[in-house]
Amino acid sequence: MKVQKYEISRTIDKLKSIVQKNDQFPALGGVLVKDGYLIASNSEITMKVKLEASEGSYFIIPMKAFDLIKNLPDGEIDISATDKNVVMIKIGAIKNKYQSYPPEEFNFDITEDPEADGVELNGKKIMEAMCLKIVNAPTQIHRMVTPKMMLPLIDDKLQEEFKETEARE
Repeated sequence: MKVQKYEISRTIDKLKSIVQKNDQFPALGGVLVKDGYLIASNSEITMKVKLEASEGSYFIIPMKAFDLIKNLPDGEIDISATDKNVVMIKIGAIKNKYQSYPPEEFNFDITEDPEADGVELNGKKIMEAMCLKIVNAPTQIHRMVTPKMMLPLIDDKLQEEFKETEARE
């Protein structure tokens, strides 16, 4: 990947606050370069920033390389990775290598699938949990949420269980 220093430096500056040392997922201690994007993630948030120069590249720039990239002279930087996950950063006479991680280990690379059916939830278990919550709620709140509001949403068997629970109360 060949990119201007100011472009990659600016992009990494946007992402580096998300990158952190992560002993459980060491690959997240860098920025993933994939399909025209630079992607940073931790266990809570994932952020993608478009970088057209990275089209066709697939590797992780380790956090150790961020300061080097920021302090390089202006010009075109060549960043590439070997098949042994060694990231090479070159500009003019400057050439540095960093050991990285396989990009496949970047576990929080979230991609949307427009063909996916969506999330499947077990409706019965959700309704049982809601019924238990309503039954165990304080009396004032319980009067506000009446069983009549819930019953049309529940299948017949669960309605009976709900009525039995109400009768025991």
